Amino acid sequence: MGPVPLRRTHAAALIALVLAACSGTPSAEPTTPPLPPRLPVPALPAPGAELPIKRVTIAWTAEVRGEIEVCGCPTVPYGGFERRERYLDRLREQGDPVIVLDAGEMLKKGARLARAADEVLRASTVLKLAAQVGLDAWAPSPTDLQLKGLTKGWDTAVAANVEGMNAGTVIERGGARIGVIGVSGGAAGHPLDSDAVAQQVAESIRRLTPPQGLDGLVVISNADTPVNTAIAQLPSVGMVLTTRGGDLDPPLRTEGAPIIEAPDRGRFVSVVRWVIGTTAGPAGLVEDGPDDRSWQAWDDALERLPLQTGAARDAEGARIASSWQTLSPEASGRNLILVRDRPLGTDLDIPTSHDETPPTLKAFQKASVDVAAGHTNEPATRHYMGTGACISCHNAPWFAAWAYTPHAGAWKALVNRQATQNPECVGCHSTAWGEPGGNASTDPTAMFTWKAVQCESCHGPLSEHVANPSQNHTRPVTQATCLACHDPANSPQFNYTTYLQRVSCVSQKAAMASTPAPPTTP
Repeated sequence: MGPVPLRRTHAAALIALVLAACSGTPSAEPTTPPLPPRLPVPALPAPGAELPIKRVTIAWTAEVRGEIEVCGCPTVPYGGFERRERYLDRLREQGDPVIVLDAGEMLKKGARLARAADEVLRASTVLKLAAQVGLDAWAPSPTDLQLKGLTKGWDTAVAANVEGMNAGTVIERGGARIGVIGVSGGAAGHPLDSDAVAQQVAESIRRLTPPQGLDGLVVISNADTPVNTAIAQLPSVGMVLTTRGGDLDPPLRTEGAPIIEAPDRGRFVSVVRWVIGTTAGPAGLVEDGPDDRSWQAWDDALERLPLQTGAARDAEGARIASSWQTLSPEASGRNLILVRDRPLGTDLDIPTSHDETPPTLKAFQKASVDVAAGHTNEPATRHYMGTGACISCHNAPWFAAWAYTPHAGAWKALVNRQATQNPECVGCHSTAWGEPGGNASTDPTAMFTWKAVQCESCHGPLSEHVANPSQNHTRPVTQATCLACHDPANSPQFNYTTYLQRVSCVSQKAAMASTPAPPTTP
């Protein structure tokens, strides 16, 4: 039989419908829309040999793509390593052993960071923060591997199909022995041989398994579906945890182990409640039931437990224990998993009055400014002049046309979010940041000149044009120009044609000219 899709609580897929571009006004997190009707859940596997039940929680991410802090650009600003650390601390308070994994595409942010120094700084910081939140193992992707040797912190990387790298690891926690094998995907244009990779994974499992055996086995992979499906057929594999690819799909039930995707950008932590009641092998997916004795109700109670104190915590603990007594017979002789995505939202923030930038983030922000300053000092034949130089010739109509575009309000968005000192944000909300002949200072004096997305953000440095106005020295505005900031993480609804109409000076000037003038008072 072929793969059968199962319904999953994918808040990410729903939230994607409401994400929008940057706005000058911060917005509250919306309530997640109601879920559509659930699909029928396939029957659980037949019971096998009954073993004492062990419980393990897997917390994992994928396609973080260098996202370090919460970005306030989308209308639902989730994510960030600070929130992830707090959520994982809550998860550990719930009692079951927690194993933290990542399926790769972790280090490189994308189009905006084209310089090697930026990439190395970001990747180094991501690896440090990942270690601080307790990352146990991760599977590097081909883009991650480009930075191997340039950054430290690769001791937790695993990939059975990468020469010279550990294929996997055995994690002993809470009385359970869990094997983790990594798989790195194929580089662009070079698809992997599914059968060959599956054989490499099988051989790695054989070498990795200790004499006393494993309680369970996880494969973390950023390979494509054919490779993951081949791996899922290996008899001892419990589940394959992978990247989302083009769209975020529900877990797939194959003829072997389920294949489970994670949301991208580190804005959610995917949580797998793993109940192990038989020998290592494919896990069965469970869904919620008709009443409060369901698996999801048990999971929700576990999530609430760290937020309770005193008698309320004791009562919640009693409800969890009672619920488990009802559910545990279903796990006898089976390996079962419940999969849920937990958003890293504002409930994980600490009060502003007590908030201090953690040392690793503070060091990253300072180093980012230093790197930007180094770029501004690079030799340049053209320098940035600022909007004042443009207005001297392109006066009222053109300036007014720009002033009514969203670009003119880009700096206000940072003021509203108190992010004017954060170089992660300043680069896209000001002009000439870190560019040769540009700016690398966040102090108010510098930002008086460079704040907002001005003419030169799109048209390039115009010192030569100012010196000789008869020559047009502007660079063409292409889709690549816009994607430097309007990337999928921060502008998920970006469309080049429609967005260009909103910010084009020509379009705005024409729209102003076609608007009837208000009636004059006699």
